[in-house]
Amino acid sequence: MKHIAVVHSFYSNASPSGENVLVDFHCEQLQNSGYQVTLVSSRTEQKIVNMNDKLAAAARVATGHEPDLLRELKAIGPDVIHVHNLFPNFGVDWAPRVGIPIIATIHNYRSICAGGMLFRKGGNCLSCVPGQGIRPLTHACYRGSRIATLPLWVGNRYGVHNGLLRSATRLIVLSERARRIYSEAGIPEGRMQALPNPTRLYPLASSPVPSVERWLYLGRLSEEKGIAQLVTHWPNKHRLDVVGDGPLSEELRRATKPGIRLLGRWTSAEVAENLSRYTGLVFSSMCAENAPMTFGEALSRGLPVLALAGNSVADAVQANKCGRVMDALSESNLREGMKWIVGEGQRLRDHCLAVCGTEYTAEAWMKQLDMVYESAWKGAGVQP
Repeated sequence: MKHIAVVHSFYSNASPSGENVLVDFHCEQLQNSGYQVTLVSSRTEQKIVNMNDKLAAAARVATGHEPDLLRELKAIGPDVIHVHNLFPNFGVDWAPRVGIPIIATIHNYRSICAGGMLFRKGGNCLSCVPGQGIRPLTHACYRGSRIATLPLWVGNRYGVHNGLLRSATRLIVLSERARRIYSEAGIPEGRMQALPNPTRLYPLASSPVPSVERWLYLGRLSEEKGIAQLVTHWPNKHRLDVVGDGPLSEELRRATKPGIRLLGRWTSAEVAENLSRYTGLVFSSMCAENAPMTFGEALSRGLPVLALAGNSVADAVQANKCGRVMDALSESNLREGMKWIVGEGQRLRDHCLAVCGTEYTAEAWMKQLDMVYESAWKGAGVQP
């Protein structure tokens, strides 16, 4: 039985995180597939509770120094280390010295963008690809604060050549868009594999076209997600249910109009129960994105997706023909896209379900991961 150590710095529960959800799901699927799994983790709400902790985290991010993680991983002695996220609770300088094959899943753009999303002033920002210069400090790219940005700016001085990305046997990116961006930043394409996040919702379920047309937004309520613009341009006399939470919650409550309901956050069980009741999912993100789990979840219930161009979901919608892509958020584009999806009816829903069955199931995902792990073992001279 091969042993995988999964390393993850869990984001605070105060901020919804698809990465946190995916890591728990990853460990579960590894165990179901017969691997021995050790989760090596740190939780932000437990580790960073006062100013001294914040200063220590800033120093760790800036220097990458992390002796404790190196000792722990060597003591565990896994066959492969699979890293998801190190920020802000783990450093990166342990990776070149650990002596164990490393697989790293790159969930965001943190190593080349202090903000992590390649997003600034309401749109995609690639000004720090391939080199950042002093721009992150000038623009206060992390949380709008130059002081908060400073540790990331110092820590990112090596960009994609930091200890982790340089030492990893294989890098998993979540979309072809991410692969292109990281290639431009200096990572050889041959070291990367595009593997989108799977759906957690089982079994896959065919759903008939609802008798009443209604649309769903499912995600974080924040600027980069385009939710404010979506609400502004949403066509009258059409229903939109907004599910999620985030910094724009109060603003959206004040700006909402007839036909739009703000439903707060749903549990995984509520998502699974309610998705099939909708005509389609509206994905309005204005940043590059990677592979939000909501996309696969929508397809798992046969929901077509109406997406704004310029992000990985729109790329997948176009490639898999499972919805419609808008070149800009406007009332006319929304109406046109919605009308097209309604007109495609059950045929499109059945096609979306078939795409999910081929591309976004846990079985398909684990099959790809098995091959990644096997290549890591062989590269290290270990028999799979």
